[in-house]
Amino acid sequence: MATLLEKELNSHVFIIGNGKRRKISKLRAAIKQFVNKAAGGDMKAVQQLINISRELSDATMLKKLPTEITIDVFDQNSDEPLYQSTNYVKWRWYF
Repeated sequence: MATLLEKELNSHVFIIGNGKRRKISKLRAAIKQFVNKAAGGDMKAVQQLINISRELSDATMLKKLPTEITIDVFDQNSDEPLYQSTNYVKWRWYF
């Protein structure tokens, strides 16, 4: 089922914009229609677009989390670390 949906969303349709005929994916066409509804004042579409934007922003932030953390332990009288450890972190999220 997921493969069929992916295949269909990646298939192409022709649109006319600015007097020119262009070929775009069905997914892109659907997104254009959705954004145009929001721009046209459809408040339900506006709220959905805000929610999607927040989720994408959160997902982008998650990609920026560090995968490596280095810990240095210093003696208060020295600039040389007494102990240094590098750990690799795998972030797991449960929803």
